[in-house]
Amino acid sequence: MSSASPSLRSVTEVLADRRAAGSTAHSRTDPHKVALVIEGGGARGAYSGGMITALEELGYSHAFDAIFGTSAGALNAAWFLTGTASQSVWTWWDPRVLHRVLDPRRLITGGRAFDVEHLVETIYMGLAPMDFGAILRHPSTLHPIATRLDTGSATDLHPHTSSAAGIRATLRASCALPLVAGPPVHLGSHRYLDGGLAESVPLDSALRWGATHVLILRTRSAAHALAQTSGMSAVIELLTIHGYLARRSRAAVQAWSQRQERATQLEQFLSEPEATIGLIRPPDTAPMISTGERDEQLLRLAVTIGFDAASQALAPHQHTTNTTGPHTVH
Repeated sequence: MSSASPSLRSVTEVLADRRAAGSTAHSRTDPHKVALVIEGGGARGAYSGGMITALEELGYSHAFDAIFGTSAGALNAAWFLTGTASQSVWTWWDPRVLHRVLDPRRLITGGRAFDVEHLVETIYMGLAPMDFGAILRHPSTLHPIATRLDTGSATDLHPHTSSAAGIRATLRASCALPLVAGPPVHLGSHRYLDGGLAESVPLDSALRWGATHVLILRTRSAAHALAQTSGMSAVIELLTIHGYLARRSRAAVQAWSQRQERATQLEQFLSEPEATIGLIRPPDTAPMISTGERDEQLLRLAVTIGFDAASQALAPHQHTTNTTGPHTVH
């Protein structure tokens, strides 16, 4: 695990200064490159959905230079750049979205447990319109992370985000799980899968980009950081890994097999983080959310917990705080 460049200033101090100055990625006077890194995890994205809502409402929408996200984290990264995270966070628990997009029973008839294509190409174009124009105009850059099928390596899909259609394709690629959540997505001359196979927390991708400071949004508490989460993980391993990838990409299978080792190394690295790396995660008392969780009240609670965790983490650096919690109506 590499680390950010040395600096006397903590990531929270740099963010607070940028917030106070009202600067953007096109008008910085400081020498830093600050990245927001958002963990994946399927329905656990409800936690980071609450966190990005807090960041938005606290005035940090333009404080970062680049936003990195894997899988569900990529979806939240895109919402953060629209500037409307607080108006769209309801999508994490609303039954009109939840029951249509996530239904493991569809696997019985050969369907997808996660219908990512419907989420991105239909819901984000209608019921919960994502302002792709706002993402394209935003001075900060979007970096969805996916796993390249042939090499099994984590890949930054930012080069493919120059149009609304391109953004949607990268979001689908970052979430693609054959036989579970959709086939690999073709971008350029390569095919891509869910970024969580190779890098569920895209910290190294952010550091390779050149980040000097990083704020990480985790969807796992410290208590649950290394837990095997749910039956859905077993389904993914059976269908996607052994049923699909074993015949097509040994490299991707190897990337999946090393996920626990990577998770352990990350926890060790973050146990004593440098000042340039900040971490926001659910408290140990927070419930463990399954990748395929469909309980509306539990997901709504996760959003609130994530919102509170981010608000409390940044509170010492706020001059004024006017937040009242994530929006709960649509």
